[in-house]
Amino acid sequence: MNMKTLINSILTIGLMVLFFGCAATKKYEAAKQVNTISAYENYLKDYPNNKHSEEIFINLQKLYEERDWNRTIRFNTIASYNEFISRYPTSKNVAIAYQKINEINENRDWENALILNSISTYENFIATYPKSKHIFEARNKVSVLKENFGWENAVRIGSIE
Repeated sequence: MNMKTLINSILTIGLMVLFFGCAATKKYEAAKQVNTISAYENYLKDYPNNKHSEEIFINLQKLYEERDWNRTIRFNTIASYNEFISRYPTSKNVAIAYQKINEINENRDWENALILNSISTYENFIATYPKSKHIFEARNKVSVLKENFGWENAVRIGSIE
């Protein structure tokens, strides 16, 4: 290989590196500006080992978490919150997910207490959820049921004159 061919080869390789480097940088800037899952996924598909790949991967993980959290809130079920907690155990939203699970359980138990309408059910609810928004109503229900039971019992045994 003569010197001229060697120089031309080196220049060609240099121009290709410069061109592809510029293309990767332009696509990196575009992906960051759009800030969507598909933009980042396309970037990583085209440039998996580029100097920006790690940053793009981190941004992509944040977007996945955000998307999954929004989906979890939309579903608003114990199963969806547990799945989110399992998938993202270090997320800032884990505490909120646990809180939502507790709210769902509390609301379910309150609805059951209203349906069963018994002293023991309300007392169990009060013991389980002492800070519930339904606590005052639960205590009132217990008082009313106890009064009614006392009155019905007095009538039954004939102690009312």
